[in-house]
Amino acid sequence: MDSDTSPKTSTSKRPAAKKTAVRENAKQARGRGKVWTFPQNTLEQAVRVAQAIEEKNAGNPMRATDLARAVGYRKSNDWRFLNLLRSANLYGLVKGTGSNATISLEKLGQDIVAPSGPLQRQTALREAFLTVAEFKKVEDFYKGKRIPEDEFFINTLTRGSGGSSGILGRCESRTLSIFVR
Repeated sequence: MDSDTSPKTSTSKRPAAKKTAVRENAKQARGRGKVWTFPQNTLEQAVRVAQAIEEKNAGNPMRATDLARAVGYRKSNDWRFLNLLRSANLYGLVKGTGSNATISLEKLGQDIVAPSGPLQRQTALREAFLTVAEFKKVEDFYKGKRIPEDEFFINTLTRGSGGSSGILGRCESRTLSIFVR
């Protein structure tokens, strides 16, 4: 065969599809690629995002770069800021995620940081907490009754009674125990 018409061979030992699969498996092994369905920060911490928008920009939408500085981070791509911003989104306080987004207050966030009365703030805080599906499940389970001490509370969430799987999985319950204290 002539050198001009010969097929080019790849120097790689694996086909492209296998390389992609290997990369995906490596990401999952490192814990990346998993979607968090509940906030990694407390509601109190997440309110800082809404408060900063209200105080620094009169409640108007704000660029993530400016918002990051307003809540104490140097850059908007800092993973701690992005987690805080995602938590604020999951609680329903703000709209917009990512280091280049424009973040705006949702009605719930406005009711918390600029309420027209003390009852409105209290109601909005409760509603924000229950916006998270896992927290709502716990509320429904206890039906307004007193939540037990941490050890028993975590056991109930992870194991349940009579050998059932419990309300939540282990990871969610550990995070939840921080929120409910």
